[in-house]
Amino acid sequence: ENYTVEELEQAIADHTKDVLGAIKEMGIDVEWVQVGNETHQGMLFPTGQTTSSDGIKNFAKFINSGYNAVKEIYPNAKVIVPLDQGNDANLYNRIFGYLHDNNAKWDVTPLLPSRKYWKRWLWKNRGKPREWSYCKPKAKWLP
Repeated sequence: ENYTVEELEQAIADHTKDVLGAIKEMGIDVEWVQVGNETHQGMLFPTGQTTSSDGIKNFAKFINSGYNAVKEIYPNAKVIVPLDQGNDANLYNRIFGYLHDNNAKWDVTPLLPSRKYWKRWLWKNRGKPREWSYCKPKAKWLP
């Protein structure tokens, strides 16, 4: 509550390292880690919300804080910035454009379905997981 931007960055790093450190201590290796969840409006509102220029800058700082923490524990893990509504190219261009323009770091840009399509996919496949693939559309913000 009432954290400064720097305190929030540190809290993200500390939490990420605590969780991943515990996982690593159990002998579990990871291939990828997502920083945030459904970040289509940023994260840690209102400080990292993408409705203001300061919020956009802070959002990128928060992503970098998580990215650096992941790489400290699992240097080879891929870092994903999860963004839902994969059917909305304008949203992807806007959010990843913000991150790119503010020097955020990430390794994988997932194309995740909107809730409408996700529900349809689950129903069609009766909830059975299938192999996922990620696509990388051509854009200036690709890592």
